[in-house]
Amino acid sequence: MSSRWVTDMEACFRTTRCLDELKTTFGTSMFRGVAQRWWNDMLAINGNDYPDKITWEEFKTEFFKNFRSESEVERLKTELQNTRQGSMDLITFRTHFIDRLQFSPEYINNEMSKCRLFHGLLRNEIRKRIIISQFRSFTALFDAARDIEDEIKRESIAMQKKESFNSKRKVEQSNSPQKKGKFSSDGKKGGNSTPPRVCFTCERKEEERKEVVRKLERSAGAPKGRSFQMTVDEARKSSEVVSGTFLVNSIPAKVMFDSGADRSFVATRFAPRLCKVLSTLKSPLEVEIADDKTKLVVGVYKNCNLDINSVMYNVDLIPMAMGEFDVIVGMDWLSRNRANISVMKRLFG
Repeated sequence: MSSRWVTDMEACFRTTRCLDELKTTFGTSMFRGVAQRWWNDMLAINGNDYPDKITWEEFKTEFFKNFRSESEVERLKTELQNTRQGSMDLITFRTHFIDRLQFSPEYINNEMSKCRLFHGLLRNEIRKRIIISQFRSFTALFDAARDIEDEIKRESIAMQKKESFNSKRKVEQSNSPQKKGKFSSDGKKGGNSTPPRVCFTCERKEEERKEVVRKLERSAGAPKGRSFQMTVDEARKSSEVVSGTFLVNSIPAKVMFDSGADRSFVATRFAPRLCKVLSTLKSPLEVEIADDKTKLVVGVYKNCNLDINSVMYNVDLIPMAMGEFDVIVGMDWLSRNRANISVMKRLFG
């Protein structure tokens, strides 16, 4: 309870932008019951100006000595390392994680250790889509995980719609009059010629076979692309990319020009800032992601403005969960504008 109270108070400090020298006075004014009696004793011993003499960190040390046991600290440390995300959404899990992190200074003071611990506790479907070595800050890792969580939700909704459609189609087919008889004839009674008979079962199977072939042909013609989730440091060292900060729809964005990417992409966390309507690609795009896995995408933000040295260029951006960069500009834009990576390195590198 004492740890939760401190966490809640520090959240209030951030919200109210409380000055450091007023934190102890403000915090202790919220005491009630046993805590209030303890604080009155402290004032009686140290004087009424005691809150002005100690910092908030010094106050917490004294407070925890009296209201938090070592067994509670050990319990919270164990919870930090063993409590997985499970069914919690990412915001709830992050709150749980941060609350318990304060009792493990070895993680607080080491950003990479904190990232690795958080990554290891994520749900498997989120964790397997993240390459942890690409992240240097906890904030960037959390943002990427949020993007993936949103993406998974969209995929789930799309799958549910597809299953609902397929179920409805099966019901309609089972109720079709073609099921009532194997053969039909439209010949008139008493006619001299025997009309041709049609096997509806065979005809339906043939139509289903053709539909499968058509789907395979469409998927075979779908363009492929790949999106590198490089870090800023990796981009600086690569000879195949150029990176920098440019205005995209008048918003500063970390942009990477990548000759190894077939198409251009925008991070899903950055996409809402474009203030553009998401359109549909002419054909699905298969994008290579981590561990040789691919993802099929269908959306695109068309005709976004890319400002390079006060010259405006149009670029179509496909939303994808990405690492540190906001926008990746690929060969679709580079070839259309006859841009050369080596020349751009001399200009912006």
